[in-house]
Amino acid sequence: MRFRYAILFLLFVAVAPAAAQRPDYTPFATGVTDAASLNAVTDARTARARQLLDGLLAVRGQRTVANTLAPYDELSGELFTAGAHARLMAALHPDEAIRRAGEESNRRVSAFASEIALRRDVFDALKAIDRHDLDP
Repeated sequence: MRFRYAILFLLFVAVAPAAAQRPDYTPFATGVTDAASLNAVTDARTARARQLLDGLLAVRGQRTVANTLAPYDELSGELFTAGAHARLMAALHPDEAIRRAGEESNRRVSAFASEIALRRDVFDALKAIDRHDLDP
């Protein structure tokens, strides 16, 4: 079972969306020494996703790929990475406290991702993107 999570993580790394066009090659476990540090890592990504969401919703005027879809994609990437990191630590870390923190972090990230998916204002913002802006 743990091997399957490791394979899923490797697949995630291979296909994860590029965040802000600057790849982060830092090993995923860097800085994670205890439960608090794991929470800090996942909470930082979630906070970044919240900032991107706030910026996306603050747009006034015409909705475009640049001011709406790109931030949405980036916030989705932040949440995907935070959740994957938490799930991987929950499944594979030898320290029980870090595994529990990973489970708790994953629940928080998943709850926020679900909240975004259910928000009408986010849906309306994405729906309002000028379709001509989407054409290649």
